[in-house]
Formats: sequence, structure tokens, C-alpha cells
Amino acid sequence: MCDYLKATDPTFGRLRAGWRMLVSLPAGMAAGHGMAVALGQPGLLGLMFGGTLGMLVGLTISDPKPLWLAVRCVWGLPAFLAAMLLASALHPYRILALCVLAVMLGLHVAGRGHLGDFGHDMGLFLFAGYLGGLLAPLPVSAFEYLGPICVAAALGVAAVQVLLCRPRPRHFLAHVERGFLARTRYVVRGAERLIVAGHRNTRAASRLSNQMLSLNEAAMLVDGYLSQPACTLPAGRAEDLHRLVFDTELAVQALGHAVLELCRGPLPGEARTLLAAALADVRHDGCHHDVPASVTPLLEWLARHEKRCRIPADEPLVSLLYQFVAALSDLHRACEAWTSGSEPDAAPEADGSGPRDGRCAFTTPISLVAGDLSGTTLLSHRTHASGGRHRTRRAWRPNASLRSAIQVTAALVVAVPVGDAVSGDRSYWAAIGALIILTGTNSVHERMRKLAKRIVGTVIGGLLGIGFVDLLGTAHPEATVILVCVALSIGAYSISTYYTIWVIGLVVSLFQLYAYIGEFHDSLAVIRLAENVIGAVAATAVALVILPLAAVTLLRRAQSDHLRSLATLVRECGRAWTGPAGAAGTREHARAVDQAAHELHRVSQSFVRLPGSVHGARAEDVRITLRRAAYYAREIAGSGGWSLTSWQRAHLLDITSNLARSIDVLAETVSGNLTASTAVPDRPWIRSADRIWRMDRKLTPCTANAELRRTLHYLGDLDDLLAGLAARLSVNVHGTDFRTGTAAHRHELLILRAEQSLAVAPTSPNENRVRL
Repeated sequence: MCDYLKATDPTFGRLRAGWRMLVSLPAGMAAGHGMAVALGQPGLLGLMFGGTLGMLVGLTISDPKPLWLAVRCVWGLPAFLAAMLLASALHPYRILALCVLAVMLGLHVAGRGHLGDFGHDMGLFLFAGYLGGLLAPLPVSAFEYLGPICVAAALGVAAVQVLLCRPRPRHFLAHVERGFLARTRYVVRGAERLIVAGHRNTRAASRLSNQMLSLNEAAMLVDGYLSQPACTLPAGRAEDLHRLVFDTELAVQALGHAVLELCRGPLPGEARTLLAAALADVRHDGCHHDVPASVTPLLEWLARHEKRCRIPADEPLVSLLYQFVAALSDLHRACEAWTSGSEPDAAPEADGSGPRDGRCAFTTPISLVAGDLSGTTLLSHRTHASGGRHRTRRAWRPNASLRSAIQVTAALVVAVPVGDAVSGDRSYWAAIGALIILTGTNSVHERMRKLAKRIVGTVIGGLLGIGFVDLLGTAHPEATVILVCVALSIGAYSISTYYTIWVIGLVVSLFQLYAYIGEFHDSLAVIRLAENVIGAVAATAVALVILPLAAVTLLRRAQSDHLRSLATLVRECGRAWTGPAGAAGTREHARAVDQAAHELHRVSQSFVRLPGSVHGARAEDVRITLRRAAYYAREIAGSGGWSLTSWQRAHLLDITSNLARSIDVLAETVSGNLTASTAVPDRPWIRSADRIWRMDRKLTPCTANAELRRTLHYLGDLDDLLAGLAARLSVNVHGTDFRTGTAAHRHELLILRAEQSLAVAPTSPNENRVRL
């Protein structure tokens, strides 16, 4: 369970969200109820308004600074009361009241983009107060006691937020570090299970692939937090940690890829047993064992096998086993690096200053949004800022918040009248449905998925809510309060990952509230479902017409960004390898490739798959190809530091320059959506295989040149992989492929690589071990 929490919630953001709701909601209810009773008003009134404020604060407000956190908890209270008073005054004028509702919702959406967190808070309280006033209009005289009730509730919530819920950003880096190490354990465990399960177990292979993808995201998250202002590590130590995380990920990914390739076909029984034993040693004992000793039986089996039978068909298997040995040794060496040095000191400086050694802060291409990887958010902003595919719409490009506000306001113009025709008393559900569907989504596919989750959550929550109302009724208020607090807390914990669970908890809680105010009936779930669908359909339709961003445009931009980042990596690697700086800087460009791969994965993941779709199959082909290319990119970026002659420098720069130019051609092809049915670009893909082989043949086959020759092979593999994709996209490909006749050469390099890894692997015992 501890590993699961570290791996799936590395910054404990979800736990903090659930905890905030668990303490804020009861605090608001208790303070509101106490003030209502003290003023001689019904306790239910205090529970309702206090619970509303507690839920809003617990769900949306978090700040590491105690003063700012307290101010934000009460900042929107005047706006909340003023909006409620305005809604009560406009209640008799229904059309005008609904028009003002659209304005309030637009202000809420645009608030963060123009006024920051405080603008977002004020917009949220404005909308919530106005909505509450429409639902339950109160006379002006009622605000004499409603104001003190809301003030008491807000102060109570602010107190528990400051005392119990304030985040500590200086600890986030340590949390994400532990999450990364937990992900390495998941990959090693998944590799062992796949070896034991055998080559026919596609589920185990798919699970291992997903765990390797999650490991890459965990490594990116460490880089992202290293560049945050809250990270007070000196730039030199931050760079060391970045390199250590990168090299550890490189070793674990290589181990996972070797296991996946080994399990594509049947394995000899003895080899399977030896592989499983080696992985079990790593998983159970971490680095407490001696890796050269643990792989000795496997090396002996390989030696016997090569002497006994030199069948060409068995050569790929033997090569992969040597690759596994090298990856295992690299992993051992990375673990030794984690434990050989002192733990990074994440404590802040007394004066709050930045890097302690006076050097510039650590920089990375990894961008975080709300403390997590960006997903499709930044990609959609870049795509919309560039004007998308419609050149005529590039004259005016509003920022993301203003664009969302315009779309939400337009969606309400459609959704609210239709929702009012279905159920006048519940038409606000259509407004909320439109807002929710447009919030946090960037394409029609994401909105369709979110709508499906809301429908499922509403149905399940409605059935559970009706059951709890029948069970508890209004005779057990204490049990009902506990149920509401637990349901919303579980929902707040799950909202960022399992949105359906949040909807279930919200619907269950609303049904209990309606039971106490006398407005509950069994058809409530059907009405809520209908209103939500109305709002979602209106929002999706409006987003397709007003300032639209087509899903295919988003996908094409993600693909071209991925390819351009690969071209930049290859070009910069060539300059670094042949220049005076050695290999410095190439890891940073590899992380840029990882960022682009993450965005492409999230866009592809959001697509709703339609049976028989040719475009969907082509997009999946591009995604899988580029994911493999990202693996090659990390391997290429992790090498360097060779002593090269002038001829070797010139030839290596020629190889990388030619490959980068060809990748640029492919990026232009993908960006312009050029396929077999359209024009073919004039510039062809020029293969680099001949250049690579020419340089490889002039290198002496010795251990000193093994790393350079291995890098050349990865460049050749990348060239073959992307040239195949270019051919499938109808780009002219010139030259011969690299893989022809490389089996024996690759076998020789993998043996040298394994011997080299084993030769430098540490053998001295170390009691302070990292447990994998």
C-alpha cells in the first residue's frame, strides 16, 4: 500500500485534497450550525451554508503561506453574500436572472487568467452565491443572520485550513523522489512476473509497458520539481540528482525493454529460471547482493549455449540475454550511486534565498501545471495561440481563460433555455453541466469521455442516494452528516484520477440535502441526468463553432512537436559530441523529447476509438513508433564523452545533421497532414545507414570504442524506425536500411557492453542499500 501511494500520488496531492475536504466540510458545518443556533435560527440553515462554504474551500483553495491561505478562505465571502442578495432580488424576473447567471459563470471562468488565484476565488464565490440565491431566494431581512452564519463558517474553515491543511512545498521533491523509486520497483516486479508468466501472457506484457511509461512520467516529475522555486538545492546538486534519476531510469527502461523482447517468443526453461532468479534478487534484496555473482549462472549458461550450438536462429536470443545482463549491471550501479552519496538537503535557507552556491538555478524543459505534468493543457494553448488549422481565425487569439469564458457564456445561452423547458427548478444543472464539461478539457474527445463519466456517476450516485434516503430518511441527521462528509471526501480524493467517483459522492450528498429540505423525489436522478446531458451537448457544440480547436489539429501538433524535439536532440547531440563541451546538455534535450511524448500520449489516450477508423489506426501507428523513438533518444542522450579525431568529429556531425534534416522533413509532413491522397513533399528522407557503416568500419573493435559504436547503432535504429514511418506516410525514402546484416555486429557489441558493465559494477558490500 505504501508503494502504491508513493507511485500513484507522489506529491500526496490527492491525499491532501481528500484531507482538506474531510476537515473543511465538518468545520464549516459545525461553525455554521453553532452560529445559527446562537442566533435562534434553524440549525439546518447553518449546516447548509456552512457546508457549502466548507466544500468550496476544501475543493479549490490551497496555499503554502498561512496568511494568504486564511485570506483566500474569507476573501470571496462579501462577493458570495452580494451575489446571493442580487439573485434574490432578480428571482421574480426569470429571464434577466438567467442572463446574469451566464455573466457570473463567465466571470468565474475568466477570473484566474486575469486576476490569478484571488480572481478565481472571487469568481467561484460569486457564482456559488448567485446560484444559491436563485435556488433559495431570501428576503433582505434574512441577511441579518445569514451574514454572521457565513462569517463564522468561513473563519472556522480558515482556521482548520491553516492549522491542518497547509501544504509544505519544500517536501514535495522528497515525495516525488520516493515516488520515482517506487515506480522502479514496479517495473522490476512487472518484469519478473512477465518472465514467470511466459510469452503468451499479453496482459503481463501490457502491464509492464504501462509501468515503464509511468516510470518515465515519474522521472519527468522529479525534473519538474527540481526547477520549482520551492526547491532550494544548489544548482550543482540539482544537476547531479537530475543525472542520477536519468541514468536510473535509463537502466530500468533498458531492463524492461530487454524483458519485453525476450518474452516475444518462447524462452528455454533454464534461461527463464535464471532470469527470474536474477530479477527476484533485485526485487527482494535491492543492492544487498553482488550483481556480478548473481548473473554468473546466466553467463555460464550463455557460454555453454554458444559453445554447444551456434545456430543463427538463436543469435537474437543470446544477444538479448547479454543486453539483459548489461541492463542489470547498470541498474546495480545506479542503485549504488543512490546510496554512496549523502542525501540531498531539501531544507530551505534561513534567509529564504535561492541556490546556496551562487550558481544559476536548474532549468528543465519539463513544465508542470498545478503541480503535475501538463497533459494536453500547454499543448492546446500553443496550438490555439498559433491559430490552429484555420488561417482566417488567426487575426484574434484570446488567451485560454478568456476563450473558455466566451465558450461557457455562449453554451449557457443554449443550455439554460432548454434546461428550463425540461425542469424550471433544476435548469441550473444544465448550466453547471456546461461549465464542468468545458473545464479541464481541450478536445471534443475529452468532453465526450467526461460526459460519459458524469452519466455513469449520476446513475450510480442516484441509485445509491435513493437507497440512503430510504434507509436514513430525516430521522438520523448525525448519520447523514457523516455520510455526506465521507462521500465528498472520497470524491475529492478521486476527482483528479477517477472523476466518476467524485460525481457519485456529489450526487449521494445532494440527495440527502434534498430529503431534508423537502424537495426529494425518485425522479430527481433522471432530471439531473437529462440536465447534465443538455449542458454537456450544448458546451460541446458551442466549442466546435466558437473559437474551435479540432482534435485532429491537436493530435497533429503533438506529433510534429515530438518529431521536432527528436530532430533537435539529434542535432544537439552531434554538436555536443564533437564540440568542447563533451556530452553536456543532451540529457536536457532528451527530457524535451519526453515532454513531447507525454503530450502525444495524453492526446492519443483521450481519443474515442471508432471501429474501422483509418485515421485512428494511423495515429496509433505514429504514437507507437514515436514512443519507441523516445527510448532510442534517451539511450543516445546518455552517451558521449569520447576522445575523437578530427575526421571522426566531422563524420559524426555529418551523420547527426543528415538524420536531423530527415526528421525535420517528417515533422513537416505530419504537420501538413500529407498522406497518399495529397501532395508528396519535395524533400525526401535520406537514410544515414551508409554514413554510419562507413564510420563504424574505421573504428577498432575494442572495449574502448564499444560505447561509440553502440551509439552509432542506436542512431541507425532511429534512422530505420523513422524512415519506415516516413515511407508509410508516403514520403520518398532514399538509401539502404541499417539493419541489413547487423545481427552478428549487434551480437558482438552486446557482448562487449555486458563485459564492460560487469567490469565497472561495484562489488564491495554496502549496508546502506536502496531496496528495489
